[in-house]
Amino acid sequence: MVSLNVVDSSGKEMEKINISNEIVRQKVNSEILYQEVRRYLASIRSGTHKVKGRSEVRGGGRKPWRQKGTGNARAGSIRSPIWRGGGVVFGPKPRDYSFKLNKKVIKQSKLIALSEKFKNKKIMVIDKLSFKNPETKKAAEILKKLNLDKGKVLMVFD
Repeated sequence: MVSLNVVDSSGKEMEKINISNEIVRQKVNSEILYQEVRRYLASIRSGTHKVKGRSEVRGGGRKPWRQKGTGNARAGSIRSPIWRGGGVVFGPKPRDYSFKLNKKVIKQSKLIALSEKFKNKKIMVIDKLSFKNPETKKAAEILKKLNLDKGKVLMVFD
């Protein structure tokens, strides 16, 4: 078993807790991490982009001039894609970008990420964070005491 230090909100060591060897034994598989990051980013895309095609643009129901005799090129609609104000050919349509990954792959990617954080000593267990009144100033002071005020911090509460 591998142990992690448990600290209080001032940064003093209180005890050690044992964590599973499964977290430490993970080998880095960058392909799995890449797939999971790609899946996550794709799933949060809104996919609401849309343009109007020639059949959706307002107007253009009748032929603008007769087929022969005017000297103009033949035309069937004023909303043709080659006309100004016409529809867009093969434009974007709303779609869902998310895709499925197996549950085991998702779980393994999270274990790999945790393992990397553990190896780089970037995981910290804090015993209690208690406030009389929840204030940002107090939370910022605690983060500064723990040297967590620079960069990104993920807090998971149990």
